[in-house]
Amino acid sequence: MPRCTRTCEVVKAPEILTLHLKRFKISNFVRRKLKVETPVDFPLNGLELFTSKTLSRYNLFAVINHSGSMFGGCYNAFIKHENKWYRFLDGHMSPLTEGSIVTSAAYVLFYQRVEHQEVIRKPGVCGIQNFGNTCYINAAMQCLFSLPAVQEYFMTWQKNIDHSTEDVHTLKAFIHLLNGMGTGQGAPSSYKKDIMCLSSGFERKAQQDSHEFIISLLDKMSKCEQRISGGNKQQALCNGQQGPEFGGPSLIDVFQGMFLSHTECGKFLKPLNEPRHDPFTSLTVPVPNTQESVPLEVCIQMLMETPVEGAYKYYSACYTSHHSRKVTKIQTPPKVLMIHLKRFCLNGSYKEEKVDTIITFPKVLKLSPYMDLSPSEEVPTYELMAVINHYGTIAGGHTLHTF
Repeated sequence: MPRCTRTCEVVKAPEILTLHLKRFKISNFVRRKLKVETPVDFPLNGLELFTSKTLSRYNLFAVINHSGSMFGGCYNAFIKHENKWYRFLDGHMSPLTEGSIVTSAAYVLFYQRVEHQEVIRKPGVCGIQNFGNTCYINAAMQCLFSLPAVQEYFMTWQKNIDHSTEDVHTLKAFIHLLNGMGTGQGAPSSYKKDIMCLSSGFERKAQQDSHEFIISLLDKMSKCEQRISGGNKQQALCNGQQGPEFGGPSLIDVFQGMFLSHTECGKFLKPLNEPRHDPFTSLTVPVPNTQESVPLEVCIQMLMETPVEGAYKYYSACYTSHHSRKVTKIQTPPKVLMIHLKRFCLNGSYKEEKVDTIITFPKVLKLSPYMDLSPSEEVPTYELMAVINHYGTIAGGHTLHTF
């Protein structure tokens, strides 16, 4: 018969935390009462207790000790008073050093809360159940929740979502799933409804693209945010609305940056049109189909300088026509940089295939080569936080994450 496990979570931290060390038990072998003398090493200061929304720190101020056996013994107490420790045994009192507090006789510990603050819940190290080819969602959600900026977003909206009467199922499913992941207990079958809500618009029980799912999710979340905030987000900001009146930050703003691009003559490198501003939420970079490994920086540079196929431009300086190319720079870098390696493409026979070229990428990436920065401007630097991996072919495979 399978065994069941009962799990508990602290939802409200007490002012005084009392810990009872369960030293007395009945032996399963001899069916008699025994005392467990195992030494328990407990901190005198800085004991941390997490709830879903808060962090509390506690300092020890009293200990009840038991000396003897199950059938007889003696109790005494260690008390901290004005930063000094004392031992009390009935009518006797004597001073103690901090090194004498932790003993194998400790039975009941009393902690006083000294710090209480709201925190951003760290992601639980747990998996998410696969409900039939949902690995592309699971990997995306694990990577998203590993990002501090997304954790902050989650904590802000969690306070406001319960008070909303708007139709925002996607946002509620997102928060409910991340809250379950934050407990570290994994996602049971009750989260299937959340997964199905987040994947609406994608074919069920079929392998899908994890990057496309993230882009779709950002768009859905933006629509939910606007409903809760009462309409247009930009208008709300122009009116000076903040906090609960607005609802919270926008998830898409975490990933959004701005391109500045123009088309130029391929020979004389002269601009052929006015610069154009385009927002982006990820860098979709081409992947060369080669047997050798390619640095990520090469792929990014290929995106920044793209030939315009079949496009010729008459240039009056030499009275001839030349190939033109599109030159792109990053004008506004995003808070979180998402880079999509374009591994799925059409080959020469117009058949879809996967490019398995190894792309080497650094743990720390600098965007200065892809921006026009003045000497006084700070160089945007990004640290690698998470990776989504795909194994298999374009017809089917498996998606995993690393963070």
